[in-house]
Amino acid sequence: MPPERRRSLFDGLAVTTPVGRVGRPDDIARAVHMLAASGFVTGGVLDATGGANLATGR
Repeated sequence: MPPERRRSLFDGLAVTTPVGRVGRPDDIARAVHMLAASGFVTGGVLDATGGANLATGR
């Protein structure tokens, strides 16, 4: 995909998330680290979507 098309796609996706941007690899790495560092969490589902799946009321 050409860089300008990729940027346009990401910009379009960014406006649909409450955080206003697409996720970066370090966002996921921090979430994984948080779970791995916890000595008490034994499982679960972590929604690391920047709120993209929340109802926006639009």
